[in-house]
Amino acid sequence: MWKEGVVPGVPAEKVTGTVIDVTKTFESGAVYHWWEKDGWYETTVGGGFLRVRDEGDGFVYEAEGVPEEEVVRFLGLGDDLGGVADAVEGDPVAEEAFRRQYGLRVPRDDPFASVVSFIASAQSRNERTRGVVRGLCEKHGETRDGWAAHTFPSPEEVASLGEERLRELGFGYRGPYIVETARSIADGDVCPGGLRTAPYTEAHDELKRLKGVGDKVADCVLLFSLGFIGVVALDTWLRRIIDEHYPGLVGGTYEETARAFRDRFGGYGGYVQTALYHEARVGDLGM
Repeated sequence: MWKEGVVPGVPAEKVTGTVIDVTKTFESGAVYHWWEKDGWYETTVGGGFLRVRDEGDGFVYEAEGVPEEEVVRFLGLGDDLGGVADAVEGDPVAEEAFRRQYGLRVPRDDPFASVVSFIASAQSRNERTRGVVRGLCEKHGETRDGWAAHTFPSPEEVASLGEERLRELGFGYRGPYIVETARSIADGDVCPGGLRTAPYTEAHDELKRLKGVGDKVADCVLLFSLGFIGVVALDTWLRRIIDEHYPGLVGGTYEETARAFRDRFGGYGGYVQTALYHEARVGDLGM
């Protein structure tokens, strides 16, 4: 059985005994708002700057304006990997993917960045989406000396850019959706950050009020930003995995299949999904 390390009270600069693979966590397709520089993964969290890298049995990080508790939250260090291990025990496909991708955490990106990123990711490769998101931040966000990372523009700033500018930045037909969504959030019509403690169905339906947000994008935001780690987002990759390895879970609708997958893995469906997805892309799952 997997044993989790000590998480609370993160030491000032170094965390040891905490199970995380920084590389897998950033490159798993869960977040797009990051840069690589000199072996570090850099991003911004709540307007502050954070860089993280693997080191030995733990990781090291540097931060400007990001409190320790926000580092823990962003990296998902409070999540129980032992619970995930229990959920996949006896399932040869999920258990092997979890073993091979052990240390992959479900991060918590800033809500607006997550919404825009996953709208932009529709029918796009991860690398292209990250390039488009990075370009938006580099052209319209802010940075600091010594950092590669740039802040994600606010909803007000994105709304003011307009559709044409977003098309120029590579968002294509999604540009109008993002402008309208940014306006809805800027006006307070929908507040993604306020949904962290809402029931799943309520939070899911509220996010779908945003232009360009359907079932899959809503579930991605809930999982990779708002901490709903039991949620499953059915993209093309996961549908193929389910079709091949879990045909008994296939339902007639998105919700039926997603619910069957969530039920199979208890409150850890999102973690199982993320491990399977990353294993299918870079490992030996055979997709």
